[in-house]
Amino acid sequence: MKPAAAFAIAALAGLLASGAPAAEPVGWHPVPESIEGVLTSVLDASGVRDGSERMRLAQSFGRLLTDLRDLDDVRSPYRRARRLHDALHAKVFRHYDADADGIQAVLERGEYNCVSAALVEGMAARVLGLEPSVVESPRHLSIRLSLEGQVVDVDSASPSGFDARRGRERFGEFLLAYKLATAQEIEERGLDALWEEFNDLSRPVTLEEGVAFLWRNAGERALEQGQAARGAEAYREAWALDPRPGPQFDRMLAALTRAFRIEYDAGRFETAYRISAIENEMLPGRASVEDRLMAASIQRVESATDAGNASLAEALLNESADALRGRAPRLEIQACPRIVAEAVRSGQWDLAERMAERYGAAGADPVEVGDLAAWIARRKAGASGISGQR
Repeated sequence: MKPAAAFAIAALAGLLASGAPAAEPVGWHPVPESIEGVLTSVLDASGVRDGSERMRLAQSFGRLLTDLRDLDDVRSPYRRARRLHDALHAKVFRHYDADADGIQAVLERGEYNCVSAALVEGMAARVLGLEPSVVESPRHLSIRLSLEGQVVDVDSASPSGFDARRGRERFGEFLLAYKLATAQEIEERGLDALWEEFNDLSRPVTLEEGVAFLWRNAGERALEQGQAARGAEAYREAWALDPRPGPQFDRMLAALTRAFRIEYDAGRFETAYRISAIENEMLPGRASVEDRLMAASIQRVESATDAGNASLAEALLNESADALRGRAPRLEIQACPRIVAEAVRSGQWDLAERMAERYGAAGADPVEVGDLAAWIARRKAGASGISGQR
């Protein structure tokens, strides 16, 4: 996946890497190379576009890692991980906020939720030699560590969340806090059964893939705010990082379908097309997705011809045909006559003839193709006669 803010990457590459001290500003706290790519991706997903702001946050995160470097001296990986979790909640994670998933909220205000906490703790754990995975479970995100042959689950959002497997009481508190079970259900089914069910539904991914959860949150928030195109782009970034099927993937598709209907019904066909094109990337070949892409494509072509711009209509047709691949002929049969009509009206004879040929190549009825070509020839001859008389 190409980062969403590519303009800042070249500058950040030197500033985020642990390069030669001589190249670093005075007081700079470098970010280790092992998490440079993850941090860049987190900044993208957090919506930080300004280059100077990205550098400032990278510096702040580097300072945080510098403050934690004394943990390198802790020989036991288990104790090192435990001390990291405690230190983050003592120094960094100060106030839980369900909406605080961007890294700037953590570094600037100490606000966090399960997504931002898991990513920050995961990056810090990797720097300390504790390779984490990010675990998705119902309505929550945590990290998992393999320490000396022992699997340790860490609820980064909870001060007492280290090694949740060890404390069934703490797990019960977690279920209640995140409304994953009621007190009556816990009493009737027992924590052991709920624990097994909870972990059957969990899905570990790499730290890099875990940034997809941040993108998904950004997409959901944008759609809620009526920013359909921005939300769809965020979902595309999430899918690029983690394209595997699952509940999150299904929720993204459902949200995109709703967003398409809203934009299409409101006559915002360009945005509707962008949404359906992203749907088609995520799920190519599904008839319902291609139908939406087809509908938006026709409307874009009509809008261009209604505005008297046959050349733009052809460009839009080309773009849509590339996206639709195997179903392009169906689109061309509907769109080409419209473009021909506008091209003839504006005297763009080469374009009109080209669209007529394309209409025939798409499999249109031969009689209709012949009639269309003859009509273009008559209109062209008539226009030439008028021009000659003048």
